[in-house]
Amino acid sequence: MRDCLAIGFIARMSFVLACFHAFIFIITLARNEMAASFHDGCWGTKFLMVGGLFVGSFWIDSSFFAGYCTFSRWVSVVFLIYQALLMLVVAYKINKTLVSNFEKDREQGKSCSAYILMGTMLAVLGGNGFWIVLQYTQYKCAYNVTFMTITLIGVIAMYGLVFLKTRPDASVLTSGIAAIYCLYLQWSALSADPSECNKMRGIAS
Repeated sequence: MRDCLAIGFIARMSFVLACFHAFIFIITLARNEMAASFHDGCWGTKFLMVGGLFVGSFWIDSSFFAGYCTFSRWVSVVFLIYQALLMLVVAYKINKTLVSNFEKDREQGKSCSAYILMGTMLAVLGGNGFWIVLQYTQYKCAYNVTFMTITLIGVIAMYGLVFLKTRPDASVLTSGIAAIYCLYLQWSALSADPSECNKMRGIAS
């Protein structure tokens, strides 16, 4: 009973947030000052909207959410691809900002930004390496290892493309940030495995 109730709450909140963000998307299509103000502000109104929609969702029959969950599984593929593209944009912006600060400091004879750039890059590389090893040690079943190895090959390929100079603004840092997102998606899937292969079931839940 408790598990069914929890799943019902999650499905309803997911539906409410999907409707809310679809509404925000429609508003921002206007691309004017009002749309920008509503997108960046009006947080009290937004919280009331989400809360009101969530309460109202309890008047929707549970059978609707069974279909919604199936629909969401398919739409989530498109959403994850879009989210990956946004992560790449964020990675390039972070890299551009850090490199720009480094170049400005170098012209002025300073070195603070160089330490920040190197420290960030090493932290990302170290974090990725640790996360890869952790996942290999915690999810040891054959099918898990297969998926982890595919992801690992993809991560290595992303780092390798940097040295091919496919983009002038690409760097080890941009590949590292993209790898964080890939490893997060992998961990999210592996940690949801209900079988004995998941050694972190208690922690993940």
